[in-house]
Amino acid sequence: MEYGHQPRQSLYPSQLQQHGWQQQLASLQSCIQSTQICCDTLEASTQTLDEGTRDFSRLSKVLVNQRHFDLVSESEIRRARERISSEVQPHIRELIQRAEANVQRDERRCTALKNKVAQQRIRISQLDELSANAARSAVNNNNNPVGASAANLEVVEKELDREIERERRRLEELRRKREVMSKRVDELDG
Repeated sequence: MEYGHQPRQSLYPSQLQQHGWQQQLASLQSCIQSTQICCDTLEASTQTLDEGTRDFSRLSKVLVNQRHFDLVSESEIRRARERISSEVQPHIRELIQRAEANVQRDERRCTALKNKVAQQRIRISQLDELSANAARSAVNNNNNPVGASAANLEVVEKELDREIERERRRLEELRRKREVMSKRVDELDG
């Protein structure tokens, strides 16, 4: 075998040899047309993109986002909570002390009213006995002034019972307020 300066033979049969240069020219013409179609499509896309982004500077101003919230670290939250707690806690303690004083005062008032009611009941029972004795003597004399005073005592007793009930409700309300305040102080401490 002799190796010279000859080109290597193609494995594929040459179409130039079979059909000539006209076939190759037609093939090149088809490639040029495809390239022209691609360029036209690219030109249309560029125009569409230009129309969509022509007022980009205006859109960028319109779409600017503004921050409305800042991130706060946990330590800052803890410091703020402690600061608020230290500011509010003395006021809450004072309110609790006032509520406790009011509760104690109302308890004393309630006890005094209960004692007063007990005394009134004793007086009423004594007056009932007197009125019964007086009624017996009045039946004999046909005179009944003592029965009217017993009715007045019943009215007084009912009024005292209502006052005791009002004070009892007020006392319960103050106790509830004291418990709520204590819970708030515990929450602020915790």
